[in-house]
Amino acid sequence: KMSKLGFVALLALLGALVGAAMDSEDNPKLKRINEWFEGIDKQKVLFALNAGSDKEYTDDAGIKYAADSGSFVDGGQTTSGCGMNHWPFENMFVYHSERWGEQFTYKMPLSLKKDGQFTLILKFSECYFWEPGMKVFDIKVGDKKVLKNVDPFTVAGGKLTPGDMFLDIKITGGKLTIDGQSIKNGVVDGKLELQFAKGRADNPKVNALLLVEGGVENTHKANYDDMKQALVEVQEERAEARAKAEQFFAEDAYDYEERVDGRGPFNKFLQMDYAFEVTVTLILIGFFKVALPKSKK
Repeated sequence: KMSKLGFVALLALLGALVGAAMDSEDNPKLKRINEWFEGIDKQKVLFALNAGSDKEYTDDAGIKYAADSGSFVDGGQTTSGCGMNHWPFENMFVYHSERWGEQFTYKMPLSLKKDGQFTLILKFSECYFWEPGMKVFDIKVGDKKVLKNVDPFTVAGGKLTPGDMFLDIKITGGKLTIDGQSIKNGVVDGKLELQFAKGRADNPKVNALLLVEGGVENTHKANYDDMKQALVEVQEERAEARAKAEQFFAEDAYDYEERVDGRGPFNKFLQMDYAFEVTVTLILIGFFKVALPKSKK
C-alpha cells in the first residue's frame, strides 16, 4: 500500500498547486484583496496622520500623512518596531508604527461653525498579539464612548492585517453627532478631541488617522469591505479544495473495481507498494523531458 508519508506528501503537493492557482495574478479575488485601499478621494482628505512615526508619508492612494510630531496629541508613547515584519497586504506602511499608552488624546482641526458631514477613519493593525481579546480598549469623544471594546486583532481579522474603522460625523447648528450619538464638549477650540482610554486588556493604540469630508462614499470603505469578503471566499475555497482532495484519496471499504466514477483504477494503484515513489519518478521524467534542451542534430 501507499505509505502514509507518501500520501501526506502527495496531499501537500496538491494543496500547494491549489494555493498557487488561487494566488495567481489572474485570480479576481486576489485583485479585490490587493485593491482594498483604493477609492478614497484624496481631494476630500482634511487631515491624515501617520501615528507613532516621525516621518511624513504618501501612500499608494496618494494620501499624504503628516508625521506624528506631538503637535496633535497629548500623552502616549510611539513605536515603529512592527516594520520588521513581513506584511502580506499592499499599501501597509502606515500600519508599521503606532502610538500607544494607558491614555492619550489626539486633536484634529474641526469647526462647529459650519454644518457638514465627515468620516473619521481609524487605522489599526496587530503585530504583537496572536489572538482576540489580548488588547481591548475604548475611544471617547467629549462625554461619550464612541467606540467600546475595540480589539485590533478582531477588527482586522488577524495579525499583520489592515483593520479600518469608519465613524460618521455630522455638525448641525453647532452641534456634534458621531454615529448618531449627540456629543457634548467633543470639539474644543476648533479641534475634535479623540481620547483613547484603557479598557479590559493591555493599552490602547492607533496606527493612523484620517478625517475625510463627506460620507463613506468618499472613502475606501466599499473596497475595504469587499477585500474582507474576498478573504472569506478564498479561505472557503481552499478548505473545500482540501476536503475534496482528502475525499478523493481516502481508502474505501468496498471493492475498488466496482467504482463507476472512473477513479477506481487510480485508487487501486495507490494501494500498491511504492506507488508514491513511482508517481514522483514519472513526474520527474516528464519534467526533465520538457525542461532539458534537446540536442541538435
